[in-house]
Formats: sequence, C-alpha cells, structure tokens
Amino acid sequence: MQKEDRRKQKRRKEENRVEIEAFSGKNHTSTTKQSYAFTKDISLNGLRLQSDVSFSVDSLLRMKLTLSKSRKTLVMRGRVKWVRAHHKDFYEIGVEFEQAMPAEYITLIGHLYGASEENSH
Repeated sequence: MQKEDRRKQKRRKEENRVEIEAFSGKNHTSTTKQSYAFTKDISLNGLRLQSDVSFSVDSLLRMKLTLSKSRKTLVMRGRVKWVRAHHKDFYEIGVEFEQAMPAEYITLIGHLYGASEENSH
C-alpha cells in the first residue's frame, strides 16, 4: 500500500547548506542548539533536512539557507513536523516554514520556479 503524499507544493530535490538554531522556552526566545545540515528537497511550504543532530517534533527552528545554484541566502523559520533516524548519527527531518518575510518568500519562488523544471518532483 502506497502512502498518500500530503504535500501542498512540488518539491525540488537539491542540496543546500543550512545553519540551524533551535529555540525553546515559552516564547521560543532561548537558543538550545546550533548546528549545520543540508536540504534533501525544498518547496514553498518547507524542506527535508539531512542532519547529524535530531530535533524534537514541534521544535521551532531558525534556518539560514545558502541556495547552491544562486548563492543567495534566505533566513526562514520553521517547525519540525517529523524526524526519521537512519543510523546512530544520521537523521532526516521534515520542516514546515512559518512566518516567512515577503522578500525571502519571493526569493524562494524565484529559485524554485525561475529554474529549470527538470529537477522538480
């Protein structure tokens, strides 16, 4: 039986470097972890990360993405929706974007839809 794909947008498979800050506390103001990861795919709604650090589901993340093709940098906030452990120190993490600034969102649209569709899924 095949899983239903609940994604709202098509995802583009690509690796982009990501610097991550995880926040905790009642107002999500204190940084608990800072780490680095790579995207496995990205869409307007979120991304899938590959990391050696795991985050709890529902964690709030501030992510600084360096888009590999254009070298543009985006700063996005997102919430961890799922985590899969593949090995002792290897995780895949699904993140849904939250509170994107209009300029960041426009840059992401240009990156995803201004490029060739041959790498899209």
